[in-house]
Amino acid sequence: MTEPTHSIISAEERARKIREESAQREAEQAKQEQFHRDRQAAHHQEALRIQEENLTTMTALATDDVTRANLHALILKMREDAKPKPEVAPVGIRTPRQQEQYELEIAAGRRTLAKHAEQARIAAEARAKISPEQKAREEEERRKREGYMTPVYTDKSFVPGFKV
Repeated sequence: MTEPTHSIISAEERARKIREESAQREAEQAKQEQFHRDRQAAHHQEALRIQEENLTTMTALATDDVTRANLHALILKMREDAKPKPEVAPVGIRTPRQQEQYELEIAAGRRTLAKHAEQARIAAEARAKISPEQKAREEEERRKREGYMTPVYTDKSFVPGFKV
């Protein structure tokens, strides 16, 4: 077997280098993303700790146990209320005239779909009735319109401009 050419070896080396660089970049990116996730988690934990300290400090000022429990419940309720609530999509309200227009448009769309389906069915039946010779002629005309040319096959040993 012959030895691979320099260009093949060079292409294989380039492909190997590209794969190595890609793997290295992916590893670096994954490491950086993990660092950011860890950092964000640490910040979140610290925020929770500070929040609990503040809650403890605020409720410690109250001397009565019932008042302290009420304050604690009030602070927790305020925190829940401060969380963002999902937006509810508005319900579309149509006037009777708008509803009538909407129904007319839907009916027109259904009529158009039915009309096109019927035309497609008729065209399919017509195509089924065409003879093979007519199909071949139509296919050839379609190829000519699209610029398709019939391939020319020659003797493989013949090279133009060279004597054999």
